[in-house]
Amino acid sequence: MTGAGTFDGFVRQSLRAIEAELDRLLPPADAPPRQLNAAMRHSVLNGGKRLRALLVLAVVNAHGRDQPPLAHASAAALEMIHAGSLIHDDLPCFDNADLRRGKPSCHKAFGEATALLAGDALFVLPFEIMARVHAPAEERLHAMRILAEAAGPARGIFAGQALESEQAPLEDIHAAKTASLFRAAAELGALAAGGGDLDRWARWGDVLGHAFQLMDDVLDAESGSITLGKPSGQDERNQKPSGVRLWGLAETRRRAEGRLGQALDLIPSELDGAILRELALRCVRRSF
Repeated sequence: MTGAGTFDGFVRQSLRAIEAELDRLLPPADAPPRQLNAAMRHSVLNGGKRLRALLVLAVVNAHGRDQPPLAHASAAALEMIHAGSLIHDDLPCFDNADLRRGKPSCHKAFGEATALLAGDALFVLPFEIMARVHAPAEERLHAMRILAEAAGPARGIFAGQALESEQAPLEDIHAAKTASLFRAAAELGALAAGGGDLDRWARWGDVLGHAFQLMDDVLDAESGSITLGKPSGQDERNQKPSGVRLWGLAETRRRAEGRLGQALDLIPSELDGAILRELALRCVRRSF
């Protein structure tokens, strides 16, 4: 991937690889259980910018490495976990959202029971993928631990959903529900690149994830459903904690930009970080 050259070239090449890997690793829609497999594919292959997967590959790129199988598998695994979390978010017991990525959410297309199973399956399948990837056993085990922490009940997605329901401090909710997958993306990229200092990359991903979520709060308040690809104004309707509800639009945007600046400063100067910096900027500002 080091030969991808420009940012746009990197994104095009990476997205082709990510989509091909997802299509290959997901169960075929015509294989039993057909309804479940179709629901999984609907939710994973139904568009999306693949930000978390791109972050994995961009960290590898910054280290000047071609992408090993562990990088592609990690990118696909994160996208599956993210898709599973979105299925759960959209369910009537949580956000009760009809749209996701501009199309019917999983429970609207396949029913609540199948959607619940599809979300659960998309949390489990990544671990089978990582167990089988062509990489040293120690790296596979480490990657699985990163994924488990990103999804789990201590500081991962499940914790974030629970903390949101409990009206916990916003910083704690954002750290678990959103920043956890950004942390994992950065760590997995560094692990695949053999770059070491995973703690520093975890901090980088955490800061970037907070910036991303703060800007998401702004967009939820400002944008329409067509722009977002999901119902807008959900935070206010569902009385969910958000930066905008706490501080207003201008202050939330200012805080997002501040976190973005911190993330840019954390990119090691000794690396070729041009593509990674550009991806971080566009990721937060939603400009690609």
